[in-house]
Amino acid sequence: MIKIGLLRNNMQSTLFIFTGLPGTGKTTYAKTLAVDTHAKLFSLDSEMHKRYGDDDHVDLEIREQATKDELLPEIQSLLSAGTSVILDYGFYKQKEREKYKQIAEHIGVPSRIMYFAAPYETLLERIGKRNEEEDNIHHIDKEILDILIERYEIPESESVEIIET
Repeated sequence: MIKIGLLRNNMQSTLFIFTGLPGTGKTTYAKTLAVDTHAKLFSLDSEMHKRYGDDDHVDLEIREQATKDELLPEIQSLLSAGTSVILDYGFYKQKEREKYKQIAEHIGVPSRIMYFAAPYETLLERIGKRNEEEDNIHHIDKEILDILIERYEIPESESVEIIET
C-alpha cells in the first residue's frame, strides 16, 4: 500500500482517478488524501445523493451521468486554477477512466489512475458493515456486488497505481 505521506509534496494540480469495487477503501483513502494534499474531493455517491436523495424513480445510470456532467465544469476549473482533484467515482469502465485522463491532459495537468483492490471476502465484510451504518447512502448486498464484479473492467495499464487494501 502506498503511504499517503509519500504523495505529499509541492506538486502541481493533479487529477486523481480512483477506480475499484465497493468496499476496497477508495472513499476512506480519498478523504485522507484530500486533507493531506489540499485536493478537492468529489464522491459520486455523495454528489448524487445531494441532487437526488433517495429518489430511485430516475434510473441509476441516468443519475450518475447527469451528476458527472454537472460536476465536469467545476473539475476543469479547479484543475486549471491549480487545485488538485480526487474523483471517487468507481470508474468501472476503461473508456471512462481514459476520458478523464484525456480531460486532464487537455488542461495540461497530470492524472493518476489509482486502482483499489481487496479480496472478495474483505469486500463482503466491509459492505456488510457499511450497510449497517445509519448514514449509509448506498446499500450494496452480495448479489449487487457480484453483478458489479462482472461489470468491472480491471485496469491493465502500466501507469495504473495499485492500492491493495
